[in-house]
Amino acid sequence: LEPGARIVESCRIYPTIPVPLYLCLNSLTCPDIVFLLDGSDGTRNGFPAMLDFVERVVKKLNVGENNDRVSVVQYGRDAEVHFYLNTYTTREDIVDSVRGLRHRGGRPLNTGAALQYVRDNVFTNSSGSRRLQGVPQMLILLNGGRSFDNVDTPASWRKSQWEGMLCSCWMALMVLEVDSQLCETLSKE
Repeated sequence: LEPGARIVESCRIYPTIPVPLYLCLNSLTCPDIVFLLDGSDGTRNGFPAMLDFVERVVKKLNVGENNDRVSVVQYGRDAEVHFYLNTYTTREDIVDSVRGLRHRGGRPLNTGAALQYVRDNVFTNSSGSRRLQGVPQMLILLNGGRSFDNVDTPASWRKSQWEGMLCSCWMALMVLEVDSQLCETLSKE
């Protein structure tokens, strides 16, 4: 994040229709929501704003085992899960955990690898995902810079490997930067 950058509270609905984030959340019944946070060197100054955004969204959710579930993953060079979808069942526990997150730092920024990591390790039954029960899966990407790896491959999973899981996984995409190419790639059919 550049000094003076601000969070834009909107999301992209498949394929590319921007709408306010609250409409994304309100249109889904008890979704599983994964926040994927850019923790690379480029977001050091803006990381508190990312955490504030996550906290504000979580405070508006109806968190619970049979309600909204939340996971937070931070990435830079590698991805690291801070907590899974089945780790916390109260809003307060999630907010406390988010407040305790520390910026990891590091280079390079590998958004493509992070997206694959989330797909393979977080949107799974063992991590608390309820996609097999038909629960909407939502990914909110908070990104502060251009990826050094390939995001085309994870984006192409929309019609193949993400099928069934992805009906709403790309529904909410929040990008915290100027990389419009990333937005375009992830929102393409």
